[in-house]
Amino acid sequence: MTYLNDTDLSNLTSDDAPSTFDKVKTLAKEGTQRTQRITQILKQAVSETRTEFKAGKTVIAPLAKEVTAETVSSFKSKSQQSADAGNNAWDDEADASDFTDRLMAFLKKMASVTATALFPQVKKQATKLDDVLGNRYGDQYTNLKTRFDTIRDWVIVPDAAKSATEAQPDNTESVVIEVESEAVK
Repeated sequence: MTYLNDTDLSNLTSDDAPSTFDKVKTLAKEGTQRTQRITQILKQAVSETRTEFKAGKTVIAPLAKEVTAETVSSFKSKSQQSADAGNNAWDDEADASDFTDRLMAFLKKMASVTATALFPQVKKQATKLDDVLGNRYGDQYTNLKTRFDTIRDWVIVPDAAKSATEAQPDNTESVVIEVESEAVK
């Protein structure tokens, strides 16, 4: 790479100073050289990028197809299991006398099944995340977690404090609002 030397032109007399034409020639020469270097850098970058894309495609494409196939298969399996569980829960409540009772029993059963299936998984994932963050960030994570737990304890009132608060009489006057309504059939 060739660069022109910086020349201090402030102390030259008018006879020694380069002409405007010489300055324009120098400017054009320098601009051309820089443009050529930038063009060469960009050509090399595009070439390397194209090579990297080709190499990545051969590695990533089969893996992406495999992951997609596994995900679709798992989703189909889980959705069929969910549909079967929902149908079984609905059929189990077939002897209910009222549609509303049947629907409520169905929803309770589905909530119970979901809770028993989901909560252990969520707890396992939370524990795993806690371990990963603890290993990765060490004391910083431990300090942050401790602060978060302290704030959570301030915000969430413990059950003993709730019952003590509820036991105290409320001196505020209650307001009753009457609304006319009719039964929905």
